[in-house]
Amino acid sequence: MSKIQQYYDETAEYYQKLGLNDRNYKIHELLLRFGLQKADNVLEIGCGVGVQTQLLAKACRNITAIDISEKSIDIAKKQFSNYKNITWLSADVFDLDITTRFDVILLPDVLQYIPLEKQTLLFEKLKTWLSPKGFILLHFPTANFIAWSKANDISKLNIDDLEISDLHLAQCAAATHLEIKALEKYALWQRGGDYQYMVLQHPIKTNDFDTNSLPLWTKTLKHIKHNYLKIRYLI
Repeated sequence: MSKIQQYYDETAEYYQKLGLNDRNYKIHELLLRFGLQKADNVLEIGCGVGVQTQLLAKACRNITAIDISEKSIDIAKKQFSNYKNITWLSADVFDLDITTRFDVILLPDVLQYIPLEKQTLLFEKLKTWLSPKGFILLHFPTANFIAWSKANDISKLNIDDLEISDLHLAQCAAATHLEIKALEKYALWQRGGDYQYMVLQHPIKTNDFDTNSLPLWTKTLKHIKHNYLKIRYLI
């Protein structure tokens, strides 16, 4: 049993009592902002006792909710047994063997527990599970906040929280040919930015661009160029 699995088995009842908080609502807001739809099939990795999952269940068609903690999954199954669109699995993400494609993949405060040397492999697995026009949302503490917490107040951390740099994230995305749609830090509970999120998607193909959604100035330039060539031809 890993340290992470043991920690969340031991604290599962605490997180059940804790319930929904500002972090959960922020994550849900981000999912909606980046395109979560009612008809979507969602994969949640690191669902814990199902706190975030209950919000998702009301906003999408189906959820596959996975956690490494078997006790957390047992609690979630019992507490949210009335939700018929949730499939609960207790598993390590690296041991998962699924062929389903998902419209949305969510990792809520999971990435900081994955060894840095295995994060490229994680991104590769996420890519294989992502539908062609879907997106991945990763939400996790900033490197600066983790470093500050270790130096000042270790009680703010769980265990083995890793500091993840923007450069490392970019390298993982580049190595797996995933496109970064968004990468932003924000202040949830601490001024200066204690959390960040990253949104990934498959690279946009050239023929996927829609001229109707181009910025006004781009359309204007095309119009000017067209008229210039037309006038030049007549002259």
